[in-house]
Amino acid sequence: MRSLSVHSNIYYWILKKYGPNYKITHQCFDDILESRIWIDLKLQENPELDVPEHLTKQAFNSICSIYLEFCKEKFPFKRNYLPYLMMAKDEEIIKPFFKISLPILFGLKLQRNLPYDINHEYDRPKVNYYYKNNNKRKFNEMDCYSDQNELAKLFDELKDNYNGTKAYKIYHEEFMCRYSEKELNDSDFEQPGSSSASKKPRHEI
Repeated sequence: MRSLSVHSNIYYWILKKYGPNYKITHQCFDDILESRIWIDLKLQENPELDVPEHLTKQAFNSICSIYLEFCKEKFPFKRNYLPYLMMAKDEEIIKPFFKISLPILFGLKLQRNLPYDINHEYDRPKVNYYYKNNNKRKFNEMDCYSDQNELAKLFDELKDNYNGTKAYKIYHEEFMCRYSEKELNDSDFEQPGSSSASKKPRHEI
């Protein structure tokens, strides 16, 4: 059985205190994502079940709800998440990445309203000190895609990864079509020889 390494309320407290761009928060989400994918895979094996065997309803709600708590904070997408997404069938897992995280990274308009409605009942602690009010220096802050080369690598992996579940393929294809349209629209406004045209990174689709 795959469960969270620590109580989900600890992850919630870290998210609210530090925000989505700290290394410690990314480490939390790595654990959350693996647990959420494990739930989905077990339910794929036993589609007649609502909750995987040997997992309590409370633990199920804890994992599913903390996953969405992180997603609604616009948690950054990382390249190593792709293999997990390709295994998922539950749209609740896939949708935040293709509707929120990737559009933000690639400059597309969000198609999903925030915050998320979280339908998994679970009590969360009140956190009085939110990261949005934190003016202290962020020693551990990390921006995965401030480097255009990293963004290009992510795009290349997206372009080359059309395999996966049916649900993954649907969202993947939709995102790639939206990105292609954006590239075409942007090119219509660029003048040959302009500084914006020469500096803007282009991706071959």
